[in-house]
Amino acid sequence: MRLKINLLLAFLSVFFILILGRLFSISVLGHGKFLKLAENQHWASYELPARRGDIFSSDGYPLATTEILYMLYGEPKKITDRKKTSRIICSVLTENSQKCVSDIKEKLSLDLTFLILRHGISLQEKDKILLNNLSGIGFEEEPRRSYPEKKLLGSVLGYVAKDESGKERGYFGLEGFYNGDLEGRAGRMVEEKDALGVPIPYGEFRKIPPSDGSALVTTIDRSLQYLAERKIKEGVIRYGAETGTIIIMEPASGAILAMANYPFSDPGKPSNKDDSPLEIDSPLWNIAISSSYEPGSVVKALTVASGLEIRAINENSHFYDEGPMEIGGYTIDTWDGKHYGDETVTSILQHSNNIGAAMIGQRIGIKNLRSHFAKFGLGVFTGVDLEGEAAGELKEVLDWYPIDLATASFGQGLSVTPLQITSAFSAIFNNGILMKPKLVKELKKGNASKTIQNKKIGRVISPDVSKKVVGLLTQAVSGGESKYYNLPNYKIAGKTGTAQIPVGGKYDPTLTNATFVGFFPSSSKFVMLVKIERPSTSPYAAETAVPLWMETAKELAIYFGVSPDL
Repeated sequence: MRLKINLLLAFLSVFFILILGRLFSISVLGHGKFLKLAENQHWASYELPARRGDIFSSDGYPLATTEILYMLYGEPKKITDRKKTSRIICSVLTENSQKCVSDIKEKLSLDLTFLILRHGISLQEKDKILLNNLSGIGFEEEPRRSYPEKKLLGSVLGYVAKDESGKERGYFGLEGFYNGDLEGRAGRMVEEKDALGVPIPYGEFRKIPPSDGSALVTTIDRSLQYLAERKIKEGVIRYGAETGTIIIMEPASGAILAMANYPFSDPGKPSNKDDSPLEIDSPLWNIAISSSYEPGSVVKALTVASGLEIRAINENSHFYDEGPMEIGGYTIDTWDGKHYGDETVTSILQHSNNIGAAMIGQRIGIKNLRSHFAKFGLGVFTGVDLEGEAAGELKEVLDWYPIDLATASFGQGLSVTPLQITSAFSAIFNNGILMKPKLVKELKKGNASKTIQNKKIGRVISPDVSKKVVGLLTQAVSGGESKYYNLPNYKIAGKTGTAQIPVGGKYDPTLTNATFVGFFPSSSKFVMLVKIERPSTSPYAAETAVPLWMETAKELAIYFGVSPDL
């Protein structure tokens, strides 16, 4: 008998301890959780969206802004004549009168403190309703993204759309990269409700105002952006190309002054294509940063710079081109099948000689060439403040064979983005210092502002080598492939690149990417890249990208006040 009593007491003790433990868990450990559940049951909540921050050009023009629409709400307990109120609202909204009046009157008859009647009310509609001095009727702002310049800078801006949860957020470009700064913090309107979820007639009503997002001031010069977009459209159409890109960068700061892609994109209608017949996988595909390609002979400038930097060559080095070059079972030839015998570094660049570039590459060696290409920013993200950047491809040292060294020396067998090439040439012009590209120079919120500082990535080549390469590129233009289109009276430093596009494992000589990147040596205002994809009138950069670059540079010279050299 005593055993049974002890067992019963033990069971009751354990049961009592479990009850105490559960009470402790609920009242102490789970206090926050259950408090939150209680609050959720006690309050009805409505989100008040924050105004998304505007995006401005460097000269203060709005590129992306927020159009204010309004949410119409009612407070039924403050309304005495529901039918009259409904009729006045519907007469302003010009909706189906009978259905509209019936719907709103029914809502206003509910025993609620607050309810939403309509979304998307215009400012004009709001003002007309307010003129009637209706009691119990109010409005709250509902921001909606708009782009005053339509397609200008479309693929760079990105766009705003709803995510899987139904919340608006930025995608791609500036809208995506700076979404956290732009979106702000939503507010809320809350009212008390009972255990069944019904609002308490004379319960408490609270409003927590939203905190608006920060504005962005970009480095984009609106006038230059218009120029770049006009010229790239002209070029793509004139040369029967598929796409085109122009980038204008300030070399000393990395600031991007213009970035134009054609076909254009409308960020206000991200599902629509341009009226051109061309189709692109993504309507807001920024070719300048997202599309990598084999750049071709523009890379010869980087090969020469790397050779000079490690003293594998000098300005007076000579190379003998006696015909096609055999490397590891592969044959390398010049782009036009011509051979010039004794070649200097200058003439290699002027003739855009693949064999000469491969010979320079052999003197540099795989490890050094790969290392210097990486220092120039090839094969790595530039870190530009745009969502959607590609890194391109630069194989690891152990994956290189002698043929890879040769082809990489003249810009094939590796892939880059147009922005990477623009940045690399900017480093050559900027005394050998590579800067991080940037699109935003300032964030603003209310009276506060934050300046985005220029960022030095590192020194790629010495100032002395920089000066030598600028001189070599100047001679490459004056005596090279581009000479028939050069601007009279101006010295220009630059390099062409005509890269065949691989199709089915082989290079197709009729399909090319044509690039020219260059600058005025006498002015530090800009470095500009022009890229044309698959031109059909001519596969060569000297006959497509070069004349388009020269035409655009002529207008830039006037804009920046660059004086003629001759």
